[in-house]
Amino acid sequence: MTMKHRARASRDLTFPYALLQMFYWMNMAVTAGYASFFLLGAKLTNSQIGLLLASGGLLSALIQPLLAAFADRSYSLSVRFLMMLMSALLLVCSLLLVFLFHGNIAAVSVIYLLAYLILLLQQPFLNAIGAESIDAGRRLNFGLSRAFGSAGYMAAAFLLGQFSVHTGPVLVPAGIAAASFALLLSSAAYPQSPKRSQKVARPSEDHVGSAPSENSPAATQLRAEGSIFSFFARYPQYAVALVGLLPIFIGHIYINNYLLQIVESKGAGSSSMGNLMSVAALLELTVMLVYGKLRTWRPDPFWFRISGIFFTLKVLLTLLAPTIGFLYPVQLIQPLGWGLLSVSSVYYINETMAPSDKVKGQAFFTAVFTLGNVLGNLTAGLLLDHGGVFAMLLCGSIVSAIGAALLLLSGKLQANGEKT
Repeated sequence: MTMKHRARASRDLTFPYALLQMFYWMNMAVTAGYASFFLLGAKLTNSQIGLLLASGGLLSALIQPLLAAFADRSYSLSVRFLMMLMSALLLVCSLLLVFLFHGNIAAVSVIYLLAYLILLLQQPFLNAIGAESIDAGRRLNFGLSRAFGSAGYMAAAFLLGQFSVHTGPVLVPAGIAAASFALLLSSAAYPQSPKRSQKVARPSEDHVGSAPSENSPAATQLRAEGSIFSFFARYPQYAVALVGLLPIFIGHIYINNYLLQIVESKGAGSSSMGNLMSVAALLELTVMLVYGKLRTWRPDPFWFRISGIFFTLKVLLTLLAPTIGFLYPVQLIQPLGWGLLSVSSVYYINETMAPSDKVKGQAFFTAVFTLGNVLGNLTAGLLLDHGGVFAMLLCGSIVSAIGAALLLLSGKLQANGEKT
């Protein structure tokens, strides 16, 4: 291998970054996916679980901007260091949960809330590490790395489902500890990128839509057009799409965070829950790997809008499935719902919005998902305690159908706007 080839290979951070994605999403599978399993074992009610998870989502939405602003201003603390610090805190929380599981319910609830909150706060820093590496001129295939994340989610969901039958809920904090420790080591081993303030400004093909300098024309336009009202006046179709995404995300939370209650209503347990989660995560990989081909058939807004139909179908078919066996073919819809939306939304925003609006577009998408998380968890717990799984899934089917209709309507608004 020549010196030139060795230098090029040393700049490729796809695999080190893929490890970060894999261990993070393994932790997400354990902490969020098995939250009901652990917290029901700790003697919490469905309503209490919903309130706890909703509180975590709401707190993350409030804290994330403050934490991001602190990271941007800090000259001494890198994004990588903050990722390591949060992984260490998660490790401490998980060990406390192991020892306190059979103790005080209030203490267990507070510590689990803190662990869930820290995990949500880590996600933007995980993305920022990749962006910093690309800005520093390092080669990184983000799509492939994110596929490792789905593979990690699949593996963790499957393994916990198999072993939790024998160990019980205490395996959940043990899984959080293992994933947090692995993420801590991977973050420590990941090459340090230069601080943003020390970087030389240069265009980057890999980081489309990066923030303009303060005195650039784009920054001036951003300040002039920065209000929320003016943003949605420029993109009314996106405003309608966001309104539609909110009920879709609520239905999505119902069948993801409360899958244990669903499988138990079909006569199964945590092992089947883990199998279903791993099958869904595996199928998501198909869209991530072939989306480039899909884009050549139809434009990104098309895939973005039709994903709502498949979200609705999955909730409805989950409701109608008479036994656990019927839930396995239902997972075939997963790549066309969440898998399709998670990829197409990034391209949709990037292609339909001006450079000065792309960051805001992504931020509003994240905000709506967070709000859907909060409302979904709050209402799911109440519906489960007062009407059972049938009531929750029926409500999820109705609201998801309304959201899918609004997503399709947003397409008509965009088409009318292009004609005028």
